[in-house]
Amino acid sequence: MNYKKSNIFITIDYELFMGERTGSVINCMIRPLDKLIEILNKYNVKMTIYVDSAYLLKVYELKSRHKSLEIDYELITSQIRSLSENGHDIQLHIHPQWLHSDYSENVWKVNPKHYKLSDLEPTESKTLFANAKLLLEQIINMPVNSFRAGGYSIQTYTNYTELFSDNGIVIDSSVLVEAYADSDFQKYDYRLCPCYERYKFKKDLMIEDNCGKFVELPISRHKVSLFYDIYKRLKLTKQFDQNKYGDGIASASYIPNNESLYHKLFRLFTNNFKTASIDNYSPIYLPYLHRKHRKTNNQDFVIIGHPKNFSELSLYYLEQFIKKEKENSRFLTVSSIAKSNLLQN
Repeated sequence: MNYKKSNIFITIDYELFMGERTGSVINCMIRPLDKLIEILNKYNVKMTIYVDSAYLLKVYELKSRHKSLEIDYELITSQIRSLSENGHDIQLHIHPQWLHSDYSENVWKVNPKHYKLSDLEPTESKTLFANAKLLLEQIINMPVNSFRAGGYSIQTYTNYTELFSDNGIVIDSSVLVEAYADSDFQKYDYRLCPCYERYKFKKDLMIEDNCGKFVELPISRHKVSLFYDIYKRLKLTKQFDQNKYGDGIASASYIPNNESLYHKLFRLFTNNFKTASIDNYSPIYLPYLHRKHRKTNNQDFVIIGHPKNFSELSLYYLEQFIKKEKENSRFLTVSSIAKSNLLQN
């Protein structure tokens, strides 16, 4: 069977940890992303970086009072500018909990009660979105046209397409194919995602509409057999017994509220989906997931990664994947979609 040439999007959520210890900018953001850049430069591959601009905005507001934040701000903005100048794509990511967080004695006190945009007052969310986007655009001196919601949780926000329209957002990449979450933090239901590759929508990103002015670029995900999963994990246990670059602690596990043991086991044995990801041990699944993606004749393969969760070995397996696919696939940035006919009505 002849498959279409695959479009591979490497997308990065550039952020700190959201738990009791956020970690350092150097180890969660700068250093691991520099390691990834080294790999991408070898193969002339460009990526898309979704910058947590709510965090960036908070650092900007407080840096005049804290020398450490002034240093962090300079490190981050220098890296972002350099990436943009070298052809990488800088886009908008927002974790709203930064709005009501504070910084004292060189430690962030993150407020987890505002994990989703819908957890904020309407005026707060609109102002945060607009100001965060404006700051990011001022840093890179370029317009931003794509958004990814923190924790993938955009559906609970009423009239998110109005928010997009008001701020020049035409591409969303918040949808995690076939995924569902209902926890104290995350809330979304993408089990009925209409398509495994880019599609247009009007008001509801779960309803494909070729007359819509927005594009959804969903993050790729496919089911993996439980036995294959166990085999891969056991085979690589010793290899992956190493620390990540990130030095923070994540939020509590995002398990559904009041989930029984029966439902946990049922989910484990019947719903073993794997996300196309660079995090932790996930890159070992990339070749399998990509093959499966192509067999279903889906052209857009969207990989997600968080530098705070990178390790030397996870980046090694990503490089092997890039090396194998470089000649047979196109590595694209999200901005390239805005230039394509898909947005032409």
